[in-house]
Amino acid sequence: MVVCFHYLNFNNGIEYIIPNDEIRNYEAFGAKGVNKFYIISGFVIVYAMTNNGYKFMYYAKYVLNRIIRIIPTYAITIFAIFIFSQIICYKTFDWDWKQILSNLTFTVDSWEGQKWINPVFITLKVEFQFYLALGLLLPIIMKNNFLKFFIYSAWLLSGRMTYEEQTFLLYSPYFITGITLFEIYSNKEIILNSVILACLFLFVFYYHDLQDTIIMLMTVILILWLKINSGLIAFYGKISYSLYLTHGLTGGWFLFFTTKDNYFHINHGFAILIALALSILGAYFFHLLIEKPSINTGNRIRYDSGKLFS
Repeated sequence: MVVCFHYLNFNNGIEYIIPNDEIRNYEAFGAKGVNKFYIISGFVIVYAMTNNGYKFMYYAKYVLNRIIRIIPTYAITIFAIFIFSQIICYKTFDWDWKQILSNLTFTVDSWEGQKWINPVFITLKVEFQFYLALGLLLPIIMKNNFLKFFIYSAWLLSGRMTYEEQTFLLYSPYFITGITLFEIYSNKEIILNSVILACLFLFVFYYHDLQDTIIMLMTVILILWLKINSGLIAFYGKISYSLYLTHGLTGGWFLFFTTKDNYFHINHGFAILIALALSILGAYFFHLLIEKPSINTGNRIRYDSGKLFS
């Protein structure tokens, strides 16, 4: 959804390649797919941590695993963007160590005058913040219902108080939804967690918008009721992180060069289809060559019980 949104709303520096505002505004619904990603992320990471017997004493190993899983692949992507910008586009960008360091550590917003190399990576910052917080909060959430309510309430309230900031606090209803769906999926206090889920729906509908609520409902149905177990779904799940990181480098650059008259010009709709195919193909090879080695390295980190991190 998000990749389609980026391509249908692609601006080649001269114009939007899809000039129809209605189509682009309709496809803006696809941008809400990031909220679906946050819900699924909350569900999957809690599923893995709980089934592997995560405890607070494993926090350092857990964080190290997340760093190994995310940062090397992300860093190589940033380097690739730099190379493409310098060589392929014949442009010189004033990148300095502060910009690179702030991007690699997801602290761009804390450095005055720094910018994201790719604004899309803001969502990765949000995700990484969630991982850091979850490792501290999950043992408490799963142990005590009173503290669970307190943490959820404080999390939601903090998001409202920092609404203009792009942090994991703002997206709290989606992460909490993922955690709650895991508990329902695991048949743990179904009535209580169903009430929490209903409250989250009301919160999103009131404080966010109808589109967010619809995306949330679709994701809940997908996780709890639709038993989708196909090779295609598994394939997209496998390459999703690589696709997220590289679709701008593959399909994005393709659209840049093929939708301008001063370059090789083709029909914009056809160009978008080719860009989607290239982005999937590129993500597949990026996963095999770059991401998978990081996953294998991270999986060498084990709990004291011998169970793998996930």
